[in-house]
Amino acid sequence: MNTLNTITKSQLTEIRDAMKIIVNHNLVTRFLGYFTGKHRVDFVGLCHNLANLCPVYGFTDCMDIICNIAKHWPKHSGDCAYPVPCPDGGDPRDAFKAVSDLYSGAYGKLRLELAQFIIDKINETLEDKE
Repeated sequence: MNTLNTITKSQLTEIRDAMKIIVNHNLVTRFLGYFTGKHRVDFVGLCHNLANLCPVYGFTDCMDIICNIAKHWPKHSGDCAYPVPCPDGGDPRDAFKAVSDLYSGAYGKLRLELAQFIIDKINETLEDKE
């Protein structure tokens, strides 16, 4: 599962919908998520959240999907394992390790921008498949 072109339309839709859960996280979705098992975990990154929301793919597949899309994001850090850059220009690995909530503050804002970028790229791919 390396490129978006090799993933079926239904798989892309499932991945996109999971990314939407990550982006659209609020008290209501968190509450409902506890009943459905579909909610974002704030102390893990996009790959782990996607793997939790789409367990059929597993972490490695989710990392491949995110890496293949994220490398096209204009703000990409240059590190596939840590694609979100440090807001102050430091090492992206250090930025990841320095916060307990990966989706708040300046660093979290960048992570959510990347997640939205991934959603947008998947939507473009879905349009191309029609």
